[in-house]
Amino acid sequence: MTVDLAREADFRLGEILVRPSIRQIEAKGETETLEPRVLQVLVALRRRAGQVVSRDELVETCWEGRSVSDDAIQRCISRLRKLGGAHEAFEIETIPRVGYRLVAAVAEAAPGQPAVPGQPAVPGQTVLAGEGEPPSLAVLPFTNRSGLPEDEVFADGMMEDVIDALSNYPHWRVLGSAVTGGLRRNGEADLAAVGRQYGVAYVLDGNVRRSGEDLRVTAQLIEAATGAVIWSGRFERPLSQLALLQEEMVVEFSGALGMEIHVAEMQRTLKKPDNLTAWECCTRAMAAMRQPDPASMMRAVEEASRAVAIAPDYPAAAGMLAATSSLVYFLFTPDNPEEVQRIRGLADRALAIGQDHPFVLVNAAGAFTNIGAPQDGLAPLERARRKAPGLGPVHFVGAGTYSLLDRVEEALACLDEAERLMPAPYMLAYINEWRAAALIRAGRWSEAEACLDQNLAVNPMQLTSAIVKSILCWLGQRREEAHRLFTPWRHSGFLQLGQLETFYSRLFAGSRHKDDVLAALRALWTETSGATDPRPRLQLGNVLQPRRAG
Repeated sequence: MTVDLAREADFRLGEILVRPSIRQIEAKGETETLEPRVLQVLVALRRRAGQVVSRDELVETCWEGRSVSDDAIQRCISRLRKLGGAHEAFEIETIPRVGYRLVAAVAEAAPGQPAVPGQPAVPGQTVLAGEGEPPSLAVLPFTNRSGLPEDEVFADGMMEDVIDALSNYPHWRVLGSAVTGGLRRNGEADLAAVGRQYGVAYVLDGNVRRSGEDLRVTAQLIEAATGAVIWSGRFERPLSQLALLQEEMVVEFSGALGMEIHVAEMQRTLKKPDNLTAWECCTRAMAAMRQPDPASMMRAVEEASRAVAIAPDYPAAAGMLAATSSLVYFLFTPDNPEEVQRIRGLADRALAIGQDHPFVLVNAAGAFTNIGAPQDGLAPLERARRKAPGLGPVHFVGAGTYSLLDRVEEALACLDEAERLMPAPYMLAYINEWRAAALIRAGRWSEAEACLDQNLAVNPMQLTSAIVKSILCWLGQRREEAHRLFTPWRHSGFLQLGQLETFYSRLFAGSRHKDDVLAALRALWTETSGATDPRPRLQLGNVLQPRRAG
């Protein structure tokens, strides 16, 4: 994407504040104006910090693809090296015959500096003055195992489209095809060597071949440091549908691959005791959001707040803070106009610094929806869907937005896409619960109950599924079954009627069935007041997450 300085958000590199829109840098109280082309090159390198940016990519993004001499590029690089060295803020490495890589210096906060303004420092936590580097990924050219010329074109297209789809995710960085496109053609297929040469954490190796009347794509994700295969996938489509084959397969492929990298990086960052970067804090926040209890959700807000404190102008951190804060409000907080305005401000700020970032767009859309303003989330949501149709969270958040607008069929279509792109078992539980809520809005009671039954078959104590099913049973005159499902939660000690009424009022806002749901909830609360549950007292952390079947 071409660097448009007027639209670039301010950012920091070490002690340097870079302000692209006015072509200035600030450091140690002094201001300096840079030439537009020099600043464009800095922005292009910073977008891919820690990754190699090829000469061709610099020409495309900074010179709009026009013919330019090596001297012109080298002059910009030389100027930036002097700037980075003077302030010990960053270095620019030359990778022979490949391109350039920006390596930002990381500054530590002063001892005792709080991780979040106004809050005490986290013991053992070193605050870093930078976004940090997500893991990087090299996509090798797909091998054409059929040997047919038309399949060679398809294989090349798969590589380009997979790179483009994966580049929309904030959880990793993808080397451009200009860097990796010639690797296999040059006979270089040693994956460990690729990892070492380009400094990437993962290498994606794929091939294309025909199988009868189908075209099959298989791929493996390899951890570059160890050579271990951490994911493999196979995707097939009929040759008769070749016109739609590539687009559909790329969306499904990148969604499944993205989930695997994301989960692997969550596990890694959760084990890291200190020296966290803003990106790592965002990843820890997402990990905490997988378990929707109050303690975990507050931990997600704390991690997102820490990410913003480390890198105030990091779009992904701003979006994550808006998303986590709004989710805590939606799930647990009584109506509070001041808190709604605060969260709206977080979403507006995220959009201001990340208006072209799909992850920011979808988090802002979710924040607006969670504070009861889904109509304000439509524009960023639909922009995110256009920019990143293979990003699973876009469709998951879209389901909530469309549902609260009573656009049930659109919500259900989003949930179908979310399930295809995010096949993890824990996500299926959430998808089924949103699907049930959308179906209840449409008065499709039996279909809603079937979704809940699917969750309860995996985990009989899935909180929201059990409560909503008990409501459906009560409305269907199956009082005994309703009481059996509701009683354990009625006496669990961590639910209150007011909290439940607030949550379900928000979940079914605008629905003609909201009053019926709330009436059933109140009746169940009263009717089970004297009931006893023979099972041991519920422990919140043991019942919210679905178990894997088998």
